[in-house]
Amino acid sequence: MTISVFPDGEPLPLTTKGDLLTHDGSVLLRLPVGTDTHHLVADSAEAGGVKWVAGVSGPGSSVDKGIAVWDGTGGITLADSGMRHYGSSATDPTVPAPADGDVYYNTTLQLQMIYDGTRAKWLSVESVMMWFGRNGNTGTGAFFRGPGNRAYSATTGFPAWWAGTVVAIGYTRTDTDASTFEITAGGVTVASLASSGVIGGSSAIDGDFSQFDILGARNASGGNTMSNVHGWVRVRWRA
Repeated sequence: MTISVFPDGEPLPLTTKGDLLTHDGSVLLRLPVGTDTHHLVADSAEAGGVKWVAGVSGPGSSVDKGIAVWDGTGGITLADSGMRHYGSSATDPTVPAPADGDVYYNTTLQLQMIYDGTRAKWLSVESVMMWFGRNGNTGTGAFFRGPGNRAYSATTGFPAWWAGTVVAIGYTRTDTDASTFEITAGGVTVASLASSGVIGGSSAIDGDFSQFDILGARNASGGNTMSNVHGWVRVRWRA
């Protein structure tokens, strides 16, 4: 397929869909993909010629399912963000292999999900907090208290309406004896944080639990009594 270059009528060879054309004020010129200028794009074969449409330019290659973003402020050149959007799905996508920051919408949870490369799992963008503490002393092996000043236990506490992951724990207390906070699911420890200060926390927690587990918080056995604790747990959901 060829197209005449005006005004002299010499042919300009074309190859495949995606070739670019621009007009420099006197003639049509063929440009490589990614050239930062206004152009036309070879869209599809038409009877007697090629259909050309206005378009934007971008890199010569891209990440499969990659999210395109503007490159600069000219409004005509795109760049590959390096992040993927897998669309909507009832289950976590696996192909192509996800990387940190990739996203999709889970139609079962009705939540936006993001891939956590540190924990190597899909987690909800949404997070919720579980609060715990006690005004006074909490002995070793004893559960802290939650809303209504009721103690957590293996069967009473925070109901997990979906499967999820404990991703952070924080606290304040009035003593500094060596102790360990434990987050439990049905009475079984799924996450912990050693403590020896009046304030502390970690956002590197990675403790999975199942749907309908009852979450709680306690002072681990084998440590020391904790005094006047205020604590919180951050939870994100999993499919």
